[in-house]
Amino acid sequence: MSTLRPIYPCYYKDLNQRIYKCDMCQCLSSPPLFSTSNLCSSLSKSSSLICSDNITKTYNEELLRLRLDEVESEIDQQLQTQYSIIRKQTFNDIQFEFDNFNYDIFKNLLDFEQICSYINNSRLTFYRLQTNKLFNEIYTCQLTILSLRFLDTIIENNFLLTIINPIGLIFYNCTFNIEQLNLTTITTTLSFYYIKFYLKPFLIKSLTSLTHLIITYTTNFDIIGSYPNLIYLDLCHTQLNDIQLNKLFSQIDMPDLTTLILSNNNIKILKTKFPTRIRYLDLSNNYIKSLDYTSFKSLYSLNILNLSYNSPLDIQQDTFTRVPYLEILDLTSSLPSLPIDDLFLPLQKLRYLNLSLNNLNSLPRFPIPHDAHTIASYDHHLPVLNVDLSNNNFNRIDFDIFSSASTQDKYIISIDMTNNQLKTLQLPFNLSTGIKRRGPLIELNINNNPLECNCILYENIFQLLQNDISSQQDNSFICKYYYLNK
Repeated sequence: MSTLRPIYPCYYKDLNQRIYKCDMCQCLSSPPLFSTSNLCSSLSKSSSLICSDNITKTYNEELLRLRLDEVESEIDQQLQTQYSIIRKQTFNDIQFEFDNFNYDIFKNLLDFEQICSYINNSRLTFYRLQTNKLFNEIYTCQLTILSLRFLDTIIENNFLLTIINPIGLIFYNCTFNIEQLNLTTITTTLSFYYIKFYLKPFLIKSLTSLTHLIITYTTNFDIIGSYPNLIYLDLCHTQLNDIQLNKLFSQIDMPDLTTLILSNNNIKILKTKFPTRIRYLDLSNNYIKSLDYTSFKSLYSLNILNLSYNSPLDIQQDTFTRVPYLEILDLTSSLPSLPIDDLFLPLQKLRYLNLSLNNLNSLPRFPIPHDAHTIASYDHHLPVLNVDLSNNNFNRIDFDIFSSASTQDKYIISIDMTNNQLKTLQLPFNLSTGIKRRGPLIELNINNNPLECNCILYENIFQLLQNDISSQQDNSFICKYYYLNK
């Protein structure tokens, strides 16, 4: 395809001619010498433009472009890594950015020769689209846009969306003056960031083609109907409370949903019946007070659960009996100062447990991996359970809790105990006496602890180096020396 020639005030922003930008405010700040063959002639038919400071506008646009590129990259990466879905990579080489456009200007642009063929299958971004009430009259150029993005725009009807046929659609810092979206059947990803709705609640209804829906830093919306292809739903920072959450999942059908993000909301009681195929659930930064065996009863296939920053969180001992396939559990700053004893024992698939920032001073019992006694006894093949106990209040380590009744259990526990109050290491009796210890291999990180360097610590570390417990340290290792007064 030949290079698209600039049409004033359109120009290439980069030397590689990949970003083709049309800024209508240049018609006012630097009017062309000739009024023909340029878009500035469209201004005579349209309302007056509102142009902001160029330096501020350019800086904000660069930041927004980077942020939106990150959003799209994150979505693509999630689809590819988590769901093995690769979106069709048929973007044209040119990305289009239209600033301060309206119907007349956009229509005149499409009238230029071959412009449709260049815009088709491209990434198209509208900054400050000043009106789109009349976009329903555009029929001269049917487009399919792989990525359509609106920034700082008032959305007043659906016509532009249905005519352009976007596959990916992003609204950022926009205001909606319509009741609901009517999208084509090819739109698969839909994202709302920092949105205001004049007509409340804004309705999102049965968008059957969607696989990816993100609504964040946005309130006053409602989701109803069927979403048979949706696999990813992000509703963080939407001020969802218990009543709204229960209502939401009672009126939608998302049979294939596998990722659900509800972080940074106002959830207090977890009694919602979630879709059964969810594998990733993020409930961090809410106000959840208690959990029991009914909390996750429909989530048998759950692999990743984030409950961090819900402190204080009262967790009943049988809470995790309904999620046997859990592999990652994050309870950062969420546990009360109560014994948690055997809470984690049912989680034999667990590979990572985060208990940092919980003011703990005693170790819970950790689960034995389900494959601990069925795998070859080579260190690089052994299953590993990673436990983060950093930033707690431990002043000693009870190694006896790691002992096992079976000599067949072969696995590794890697424990991070940085930033605690450890002063010494007291080894279990059987290890210090040379008796063969039953239990896992232990990797221990004790950096940034106020260890007292004395003979007892030296002897214990010497024993560690000769047995199956390894101690990790680096330059941040802290050791206190006490001197007698003379």
